[in-house]
Amino acid sequence: MSSLLNIQEEICKKYGSNFEPLDSNEMVAIAIDSIGQMTINGIRHFLKGNEKISWFIYCGEFSEKN
Repeated sequence: MSSLLNIQEEICKKYGSNFEPLDSNEMVAIAIDSIGQMTINGIRHFLKGNEKISWFIYCGEFSEKN
């Protein structure tokens, strides 16, 4: 597992991002209905309180309607 964290840390360093490891209780949400559209997008949400979902993955253009 530590080698995966090292790889993630190196990728962050390469692109000038801060490395923020995930907590083991964090979850990812994927918009299943959007799969197959272009582009693939990911948004990280830093957790507050009892929240569990820290990443939102969707395809296509973002819309407040969806």
